[in-house]
Amino acid sequence: MNYRALIFDLDGTIVNTIEDICYFCNKVLSENGYETRKVSDYEGYVGWGIPATLRKALAPVVVDDLKLDEMYQRFLELYRAQPVKFSVPYDGIVDLMRDFKANGGYVGVCTNKTEVVAKKVIKALFGDLVDSVAGVSPDCPPKPEPTSVSSIVASSDCEKEDILYVGDSVVDIETSRGVDLRVAAVTWGYFDVDRLREANPDFFCDDVMALRKIIGV
Repeated sequence: MNYRALIFDLDGTIVNTIEDICYFCNKVLSENGYETRKVSDYEGYVGWGIPATLRKALAPVVVDDLKLDEMYQRFLELYRAQPVKFSVPYDGIVDLMRDFKANGGYVGVCTNKTEVVAKKVIKALFGDLVDSVAGVSPDCPPKPEPTSVSSIVASSDCEKEDILYVGDSVVDIETSRGVDLRVAAVTWGYFDVDRLREANPDFFCDDVMALRKIIGV
């Protein structure tokens, strides 16, 4: 294999979570008397964490930070209770992880979901295939701040040149750059492909087979 460890983003990279995000965000918007949005709208809203997603969904309405946090806490309440209502892994991802692990590889997931919810999603969809999960918590700010990804790098016990970061957004590319990791950008997620190309990732993957070739598995 070309790498000993993989660090994946979650939403739009290994799991298609957009319908769950849409469903629970719209429930919060509706409860508060605001207009709901389509699934396709949310594809342009995700990547920076749910508070940012809610703020984009509210536009052009502007709410203060207190109201936004109230809505975010309600989202978390709903989402924690059922974090995989519609979410499914992307085709080929489970098999890729299984083959990588069978060859002694280390798998981490770094996400802007809250860590509690992220661990529930990973456990439900991937079982024991993922070695470590780092998400947002009181001690860990959202990406592209390096805290979460740095914790996975440390737990992997691998040199940085032996680690590949895999994500679907400019946020992921910025995150990898912040800790000097190579990054593969995937196009099956939610982020605009032209903007991904402009961010100049080390690798560009249109399908899982292309990612397999880069990894060497």
